[in-house]
Amino acid sequence: MQAQLVEAGHAEEALDLYRGHFPELLEPIPGEFNRSNFQAAVNLAGLMQASGRPATADQLLNGVDRYIQSIPRLGLFGYGIEDVRIQVLQGELEQALASLRTAVNSNWRYFWRYYLDHDPVLTSKEFRPIHGPCSYHIGSSRLISTIS
Repeated sequence: MQAQLVEAGHAEEALDLYRGHFPELLEPIPGEFNRSNFQAAVNLAGLMQASGRPATADQLLNGVDRYIQSIPRLGLFGYGIEDVRIQVLQGELEQALASLRTAVNSNWRYFWRYYLDHDPVLTSKEFRPIHGPCSYHIGSSRLISTIS
């Protein structure tokens, strides 16, 4: 919904969603990141970039990056591929691709179809050409074997 609001020119309405559900992320210095808000913080950072607030976006991305270093990648409360999403938003596309390969090699598969087909960050015009057409072999460690 956030992406649709931004595309329609309603970024402030999208921000209102975060004000209601994650007010701590909109404080001048965002509150503590935790398993309940770190993914929302990455989404909010993308919104902040789209709204012309790159400094706020960087603050959120750097905070989440520090937080995910303290939790595992895999598991119900793991960070999955948030590192990839952060790197894409920071313009570190080659590093993002390397991190995506690392995640797949670590057996990450949680919501893989959504992330690679629908996530606003990973389907962005900057990143889509890099990860390109993927072979979706969910039962295989070759999920992204066709990425060049």
